[in-house]
Amino acid sequence: MACCSCIKAAVSQYTRMPLILRIVFGILAGTLLAFLTPGAGGIAILGEAFVGALKAVAPFLVFILVTSALVQGSTRLDGRFATVIMFYLLTTFLAASTAVCGSLLFPQTMVLVSDAASQAPPSGIGEVMHNLLRDMIANPLSLLLNGRYIGILFWAIVFGLALQRIAGENTKTILSDVAGAVSTTVRWIIELAPFGILGLVFRACLKNL
Repeated sequence: MACCSCIKAAVSQYTRMPLILRIVFGILAGTLLAFLTPGAGGIAILGEAFVGALKAVAPFLVFILVTSALVQGSTRLDGRFATVIMFYLLTTFLAASTAVCGSLLFPQTMVLVSDAASQAPPSGIGEVMHNLLRDMIANPLSLLLNGRYIGILFWAIVFGLALQRIAGENTKTILSDVAGAVSTTVRWIIELAPFGILGLVFRACLKNL
């Protein structure tokens, strides 16, 4: 009992600290550990686990939130759906901008595998639109497994609009509960972000030593 109380107290103190501050501590700890214990390669697993968990849950999160927002709304697209799309586009733009700025500030040499290097870029807008359409109408399960978000959004809208016509109150309640459960899972993963960032920083520092 005493051990459980200590663990609960530690978790409570951890969650009370602002997330940004915890992330800063994770960055500093990862940098220090890379210089002090470069042989502790197991620390990098924390970063791989964090990224893997986010990649695993993010496609399902997008699908269930968009579907649930459409089902819970009226015959028109409600504010929750618009909010999901807005945040998705905004965060995608911010992530791309951050990646470009980071690549300019800290140039990296990337070695592509032979198959990827041999692939030719799209020849024109027609081929780009064809590839986009092909991804959109692919198997929904394969889209979820591979994290193809354009296709995931397309099928989420289709399923949401279809369920909006036939779903009863019980179905809406179930979808709302599933959306809440997935959102809670994501929050749990985000709470562990400092440990994941610690592992990512540790690995990045080792590569540059």
